Amino acid sequence: MKKVAIYARVSSKEQAEEGVSIPAQIKQLKQYAIEHGYDIAYEFVDRGESARTADRPEFQRMIATAKKKPKPFDIILIHKTDRFARNREDSIIYKSLLRKQCGIDVVSITEKFDDTPQGKMMEGIMEVVAEFYSANLSKEVMKGMTEQASKGIALGEPPYGYKIDEDTGKFDIYEPEAKVVRYIYSEYINGGSYRSIGIDLRKNGKNMFGKAALKKVSKAIGNEGKHKTQQLKWRPNSIKRILNNKNYTGDFVWNGEIIKNNHPSIISYEDFKLVQELLKKNRRVPKLKSKDYLLKGIVTCLECGGSLSQLNQRYTTTSGEERIYRKLRCSNHVRMANCYPNSHDMSEIEQNLVSYLKEVVNSNIDPSKLDIKKTQENNLFKRHNQLQNKYDNFDQRFDRQVEAYESGVINLEQLQKYKERLEDEKKELEAELEKLENKLNAEKVDYNHFLDQLKKVINIIEDESINLQKKKNSLLTIVSEIKISGQKDLMRVIFKY
Repeated sequence: MKKVAIYARVSSKEQAEEGVSIPAQIKQLKQYAIEHGYDIAYEFVDRGESARTADRPEFQRMIATAKKKPKPFDIILIHKTDRFARNREDSIIYKSLLRKQCGIDVVSITEKFDDTPQGKMMEGIMEVVAEFYSANLSKEVMKGMTEQASKGIALGEPPYGYKIDEDTGKFDIYEPEAKVVRYIYSEYINGGSYRSIGIDLRKNGKNMFGKAALKKVSKAIGNEGKHKTQQLKWRPNSIKRILNNKNYTGDFVWNGEIIKNNHPSIISYEDFKLVQELLKKNRRVPKLKSKDYLLKGIVTCLECGGSLSQLNQRYTTTSGEERIYRKLRCSNHVRMANCYPNSHDMSEIEQNLVSYLKEVVNSNIDPSKLDIKKTQENNLFKRHNQLQNKYDNFDQRFDRQVEAYESGVINLEQLQKYKERLEDEKKELEAELEKLENKLNAEKVDYNHFLDQLKKVINIIEDESINLQKKKNSLLTIVSEIKISGQKDLMRVIFKY
């Protein structure tokens, strides 16, 4: 039985159109699959996404999935050519990639394009028509947006602190969030920083401002009145964006154009101007560029699991000489302040690691006591993971058929036959998984071979004639992760085999 993926898409303007809606597309795609004896392995749905470009979340996830080995499906079913792409170049590139590199065809269930020269010509014509429609539509949309913006009417979602007035279409103050905006400006004027303000809002925002400080609710009109929620992280960049947003003064800013006193202000002109002056004054000296180092990407914080990132600081010695101090510190502490600094001298960590590896090689540490994980590059592991993923997907596959039955796409007899076929596949898969697990459990670490490999890695690391990248590559062949705790004065090395 051939496996298929179904892809459905609507733009925000098409969501209410009869026959184009997501449910309508999916129903027809599932019916087509059943009639042709296809097994639906994946569903990809882009809601409110334009087909002018291929930069659509589910579309890109579909392409990434299609590239996996073994091939996850044989065909991608689409309702119509313009659901796949309205850009001729994108359509050609992705269809060619899917057919030639992945062996996957794209089939439109409402447009018949066979492999004859006439069929290919018709398919090309339809793609060109779709691209023309999209290009022409974009011009009309941009013209309409420009006209609306020239009147100060909001386009898209309003900034945090505002909602859209249903009568005027302009920004109106949403007081629960506006209080947070005023607090951010006040704190910055009184000496706060992006980071300190963000930390305070994460820790105390709920107590000070309630739910408004926890999540942002989209108040934009449209989409059948539905509201989107987005969790606020209050990272430094989000504080910076609020402090730089001139819309808070009541001026409407769009595409470089400004309409003065367009809507109610949250921040006075005077405070906004003062903040801009402080921002300019507080700009830091450009950071020192990060330097590549041996343990980059494999050192983590034992307590929180976050990576240890590099920090470079200038300092002046007592003799007046300027030097650079490089250290590692917990990235979660830096960004979110939800862990302790866990700061360490970079060169000291590297020296401690090499000393530890030598202890292992010199038999001062029993290798059987090491934390050694079998590498995921092992062919048995790869096969086991593939089968396990397939096994875990059985319930989802059956659930999709139940949905098809409930929506009237298939009858009870078809559902029962599909269930029996799935159960047979499941039993075969369970037997194969059991065999693989027995083989994996029987595999043991060859410690002599492991120690030989470790010796080679140490020799490469200590060889000054070898460049850093080769040393890093060598280390990565045998070390998976290095967990460090400043509180416990501990370094835990996780090896791979």
